[in-house]
Amino acid sequence: MIENEYVDLKSDPQYDHRVKYECWSRSCTLTITDVRKSDSGVYRFRFISNHPDGKFTDGPGVTLSVTDDPDLHVKVNSVYGETCNKVIYTDRSICAVKESSVEISCTYNSYYRSITSKYWFRSNSSLQWQSPSRPQDLRTGRVQVHETTKGRSTLRISDVTETDSGQYGFTFRAGGFEWGRSLSGPSLTVTALQVQVNRVMAIDPSSVHVELKCQSSCRPRSSSYVWFQNGRQTESTTLYFTTRINSGDNFSCAFNGHENLRSPLVYAPKAPLLKMSPSGDIVMNSPVTLNCSSDANPAANYTWYRDSHPEFTHEGPQLVFSSIQSSDSGRFYCEAENQLGRRRSEFVSINVEYAPDVPSVSVVSSGEIVEGSSVTLTCSSDANPAANYTWYKEDEQAPKASGQNFTISDVRAEDGGKYSCEAQNSRGRRRSVIHVTVVTGWMKSAAAGSVSVVIVLLVFLVVFLWIRKKRFFQRTPGHVEVRCTKRQLNAGPEYEVPPAAAPRNPAAPQDDLFYASISFSKSQDEALYSNVRAAPLQRRGAEEEEDVEYTMVTAQGLGASSQPRRREAEEDSFALYSTVNKAQRA
Repeated sequence: MIENEYVDLKSDPQYDHRVKYECWSRSCTLTITDVRKSDSGVYRFRFISNHPDGKFTDGPGVTLSVTDDPDLHVKVNSVYGETCNKVIYTDRSICAVKESSVEISCTYNSYYRSITSKYWFRSNSSLQWQSPSRPQDLRTGRVQVHETTKGRSTLRISDVTETDSGQYGFTFRAGGFEWGRSLSGPSLTVTALQVQVNRVMAIDPSSVHVELKCQSSCRPRSSSYVWFQNGRQTESTTLYFTTRINSGDNFSCAFNGHENLRSPLVYAPKAPLLKMSPSGDIVMNSPVTLNCSSDANPAANYTWYRDSHPEFTHEGPQLVFSSIQSSDSGRFYCEAENQLGRRRSEFVSINVEYAPDVPSVSVVSSGEIVEGSSVTLTCSSDANPAANYTWYKEDEQAPKASGQNFTISDVRAEDGGKYSCEAQNSRGRRRSVIHVTVVTGWMKSAAAGSVSVVIVLLVFLVVFLWIRKKRFFQRTPGHVEVRCTKRQLNAGPEYEVPPAAAPRNPAAPQDDLFYASISFSKSQDEALYSNVRAAPLQRRGAEEEEDVEYTMVTAQGLGASSQPRRREAEEDSFALYSTVNKAQRA
């Protein structure tokens, strides 16, 4: 081989940053990373001494063939003869099922010195079963090291978990140097199988099918799948599994040959459980939280509902009232749902307690509250729990009665005054006041006299308005003619005053009398008479009489002749008399 054909790999652009030389004493190692197919070929080691002819190249060299395996890493040891320092791993990439056991093995050799120590380590974690600076014996617990033959070491890890995933390495010390620490060791991936719900197919309301997938981060070599439904192994060995589902069904999968290492079960939600915090009495304006939980895989989604309030919904496992109100009282429940089904919880009742509102007080009586009558006072207030009621009278410390109603059967004048009603429950108390007025005898008489005066005034007003109305027809044919005379004691044969209207004492002086005489034309069928006499002045002594006022209206028909008729024959059957008595003056 020509001298110029030897090229240092570090100076070759094709190997830029991909090669590394490591030499101790008389041993050197070439490491090539990120190998490519173009790296295939024969590699040789050459060294140059300080002697003019001190150049040496080994032969026949090492042949490297690069394949498509992405896990392949190449290490070439160039030494004198056929011996070298070496660490060679059996597997470059290992996939293990969670809770299984895994073995990582290697062969090693020291070129010319005896090995003084050796150990396994994790190159990508601070956790090392054997620290390079402090070797440890790991033949206890989950990690053990075995050497069945000279130059071969096996690391065994039992009951692996996801935290055991990582890259491992082996190194040894011989003489004054360490070998294998810088070499890339095998990687371990621990997979936990999961059943994934791909889709749910409803063929009809009574037939629902589901497609499941056995999910894992890696797959052991030459492994197929095993499916279980309700704990029984099925005939399916594929990655996907399709079956009809019923309420209460559960499913799991495993790798063939690892049937005892199954995935977690998948199933529809179990009956949800409700919890309320706080669990005791609920007081208005306090915080309240409802929690809903259900055993389900895949995890359930939660929806809250309120009984008799179909418009109320809330999403999430919690229903929170930051300041609960009386209007929030009611019964609540939740639904848990995943792709395999749904379940509803039992009801939880919220009863919000609060102090009484201001009481409403009223009086129940058949009329005026007069002496001797009966009266009932009623009190009501919105409260939870229901309020108790106590009645008090002003300026009295002792309660008068208890209960929502307070009845006074035989009312006396001293029963009048202010009464208060107190509504009380375990959350507080409130009061309201009402005034009771008792009507005595003299107050009742005064009220009756006032009513009589009002009636008299009304009667005079009616008569006055009726007379004024008739005056509109005085001077037109067929209308009424009105004549008024003063002190006319006898109105003539046609307008005689009935005996009842005559003065009681003819000898005594009389007040002026005023008569209104009304006559109609011959075409009129009836005549109306109104005789109004003012009450006589008050008399003293034996002749003193009550004031009497009379109003007499007599209606008589007019015949064809203008001759007067006798009272017995002429008097019509229609006569209206109104008599109003005024109260005597003191």
